[in-house]
Amino acid sequence: MENLKKDWAFKSTVDHVNMYEKEDIEIFIVKDKRLVNAGGLIYPNQGAINSGGHWYRFDTSRLNVLHQEHPLKYHTEKKKFDAYSKYASYGNSILNDTALLFFFEPSLRYEGLFTIITNRTEDPGSPVDALENLNKELSKLAPVNSFQAILETKDSFNLSSTKKVKIKVECSRSLYDQYKNKKE
Repeated sequence: MENLKKDWAFKSTVDHVNMYEKEDIEIFIVKDKRLVNAGGLIYPNQGAINSGGHWYRFDTSRLNVLHQEHPLKYHTEKKKFDAYSKYASYGNSILNDTALLFFFEPSLRYEGLFTIITNRTEDPGSPVDALENLNKELSKLAPVNSFQAILETKDSFNLSSTKKVKIKVECSRSLYDQYKNKKE
């Protein structure tokens, strides 16, 4: 890790990054077993890392050596709770588990989510245009800060489909009902 820290200086910027690279590495900054923030994203095939909103050249060979010498063995679990109190009780109980690396806390800002599948054009910017159009449409029904529309670039459907694009919307139940009723 000490050798990696020495090289962790980003000097040379990258002008263009293909956001659809499948072999990405997400970086998370963790403190006391809780996520502090997303630290960045590495595209190893392109030799690029995102830090502070900018893309830089990054050689992943040191990460490969670190992984070979000290492999991280882990598993993930997803749990669903009927009530916030059950979630809070479970979350507090596992924080003392020495095997726990970190705990993703769910966002409680939205009540739920739904997915929209819409057409895309031949234009490579088409999915972004579809996202922008959906945001405009939803903002007519609710304040912009009350929902979040997400174009997941790593989603298998979005990677394989040339005709359609899938967008996830996190929002309140009332916005979902308004949108659904508007489309019926």
